[in-house]
Amino acid sequence: MQLIERKCVGRLAVNAAVMLLASLITVVCAPFGLAAASGQDATPPNDSKAQHKCVGIADASDWPNPYIIVSAEYVVVILHGPYAPRHEVPLSQLAAYLKQLPKTAWPCGKVVGAQESGLRGLNDGPAISENCSKVNKLLKGLKVKVNWWPSA
Repeated sequence: MQLIERKCVGRLAVNAAVMLLASLITVVCAPFGLAAASGQDATPPNDSKAQHKCVGIADASDWPNPYIIVSAEYVVVILHGPYAPRHEVPLSQLAAYLKQLPKTAWPCGKVVGAQESGLRGLNDGPAISENCSKVNKLLKGLKVKVNWWPSA
């Protein structure tokens, strides 16, 4: 009888530990964009107060929202932070990439900074222009405003 009780208590302890661990993972990971995995849009709604924070920024290094550089072959998404991480993203995956970003990546609401790549080959101009049009269309579909900056 004691052996059966020990097995039941052991199973209860394991089940409780698994449930606790699952709860902790959910709480810890929720702010990091996992809503996108479930098909939800993780970007915040357009908020004029939040967007007002971005008015008057004159230096791209001060831009707090995602910043997109459009090249002939892909886009680079730069995130604001101490190391300003850069992510090369195929244009076909840009929407999914932006949706998975945490809401903390969007302090100014649904607005991105963008520019054409300053580094280009002699014949890259038409491809970059076409990709800029695609980026505009894609972001419009996501209801994300674009603040175009001049390229270097």
